[in-house]
Formats: sequence, C-alpha cells, structure tokens
Amino acid sequence: MRELRCIILSNQEFVSAIIEFKRKSRLSLPIGTVSGVDFVVTGDTIISKIKLTNDYNETSEMLIDATEAAAAVVNYCLERKVPIARTYTKKIEVIDGQLTLVMTMTVDTSKPMKHQSAKEGAGRQK
Repeated sequence: MRELRCIILSNQEFVSAIIEFKRKSRLSLPIGTVSGVDFVVTGDTIISKIKLTNDYNETSEMLIDATEAAAAVVNYCLERKVPIARTYTKKIEVIDGQLTLVMTMTVDTSKPMKHQSAKEGAGRQK
C-alpha cells in the first residue's frame, strides 16, 4: 500500500519559498519586483520561471529547476511547522497550474499494526 500526500502552494507562497531559500543559502537574488510565475513542464522536467520587472520597466526571468524548487518548498513548510516525514519520497509537480509538493511512502501491510493497551495510555479519559 502507498500513502500519498500533496501540498499545493499559491504562486505567492512559492515565490516566498524561493526567496527564503536563496537568502538562507546565501545565494544572490536578482533585482526587481515579481510580475509573474510560469511553469514549463517537459516530460518529467519542470522549470519554474519567475518573471521580474525592475524600476526601468525592464523584465528578466529567474529560472528555478525542480530540485531547487523542491528544496525551497520543503524548507518553507518546515519553517511553518508543516509536518513532513523524512521517509517520504518527494517530487515537484504542477497541478492545476500551481506548484505542488507530492510525497509518497510505501506502507508495509504484511504485518498487523500493534494496538496500544490500556496500560500504555490508549483510551484514557480525563
């Protein structure tokens, strides 16, 4: 059996995740105001394009590959106390035009789960 969990970020949350990740990693950020976000999906490859406009109305793009995007999103979630298990397999996908962190884990169903006994605290009521 496999467990699947998805975290979908708005474009604003994704941009915040990238900015926080680059600052934390001491990587340079381009100058400008974010004017748009686009995702280019080619097969299994996803490139995130963050469009920037500077004070002179010149535009540029910051390209983010899937590995950096995944690291930024995981960091963003952890900073906000969103639980993410280390054992999950993580990848980035675009679902309905939004960046999504997709996490899967294989659950061993060959052994029945252990139930807590009353001595161990299961079913205690106050």
